[in-house]
Amino acid sequence: MSKFIRILIILVAVIALLFISAYIAFNIFGKNLVLKQLSSMVDRPVAIRSLSLRFPLVIKVSGLEIKDFLKSDMSLDVNPFGFLGGKLVLNNVFIKSPTLNLERNEIGVINIPLKMQPGPNKQQLPIVLGLDIRDGQIHYVDNYKNFSGFKVNVYNINVRVKKRGLGLSPAFNFAASASIGDENKQVKNFKTSGWINLAKKDMNGTLEIKDLYTNSILPFYSQLFGNNVSQANMNFDALLKAKNNDLNIKCHMILAGLQHQSQEEAEKPPEEAQKDIKVFSNLFDIFSSPDGKIEVDFVVYTKLDHPGFDRVDFGSSLFKTATKNILSKPPEEVADKVKEIGKDIKAWGKEKGKDILNDGLKDKDIEEIINIFK
Repeated sequence: MSKFIRILIILVAVIALLFISAYIAFNIFGKNLVLKQLSSMVDRPVAIRSLSLRFPLVIKVSGLEIKDFLKSDMSLDVNPFGFLGGKLVLNNVFIKSPTLNLERNEIGVINIPLKMQPGPNKQQLPIVLGLDIRDGQIHYVDNYKNFSGFKVNVYNINVRVKKRGLGLSPAFNFAASASIGDENKQVKNFKTSGWINLAKKDMNGTLEIKDLYTNSILPFYSQLFGNNVSQANMNFDALLKAKNNDLNIKCHMILAGLQHQSQEEAEKPPEEAQKDIKVFSNLFDIFSSPDGKIEVDFVVYTKLDHPGFDRVDFGSSLFKTATKNILSKPPEEVADKVKEIGKDIKAWGKEKGKDILNDGLKDKDIEEIINIFK
């Protein structure tokens, strides 16, 4: 037997012995070590049913539970070369059937239980090169201000994030889909895909929402169209583009089937409920097409690292939509509707507060609007 072969056999035997030793040690002590580490990162009780190390360096976690926040099974594919640079690098994180419970309280804080450790002692997060989530669920409850009571459930969550290019540059391809509001819904009514570069703060992606019915996000519709919305359906798609952190979101939305509760169903005093229903339903009639739809295009300008509705530009979209819809209706019907809306808003504005509508619309203003359609 040659010297080279003997050295090779010894080297393989040493590597095998090291792995077996690490495997045994990890399976004996690893669970407590991981629990200790996780407990230092979150401010809730953490439990793990079992934890094991598999060849070559895959950590399998079963029955992970963070009380009242997360339940899941997962596996972590560790990149051994990351240790050479003193970092924990994960080639992929696979999360199976996670259930996440989120809640926003009365002051606007979401119940994410991470312990923030500023300064030199803060936790160093691992570098994740890939993420795969299968069959997840999110249950969200909102108790903040006007959204109090807002609940939404998201099922069938599937997410795939994969690194773009070589090295550790934070650029990723992403794709995700989910069903919103119905545990038994098989059609994915939420889809998004694209790519993002976190270092350059560039992005290109698409977002699509189909058939988002009232029972999914009723408080959201109520914020837009009054507190007495009982039925609505929305379709939405968007093109997201970011360059140097400037994010532009070109949106197209179709809203259909908007209905308000009856006076008896509303949770308001009968007179107040009836007035709100008349105002919002009449406005919807003006802006909607003959088949009961509102279709509008708009652009949201915001920042990639802090997205929000910083500036929303409807351009002439709303005016064109309203004009098109109005012209498709008999002039007499529109004139009567505008007159009715004007009088309702005049009375409604005075009751809500004189400063809201400047003491309501004047009678001559109502007449001028009506004359446009004669």
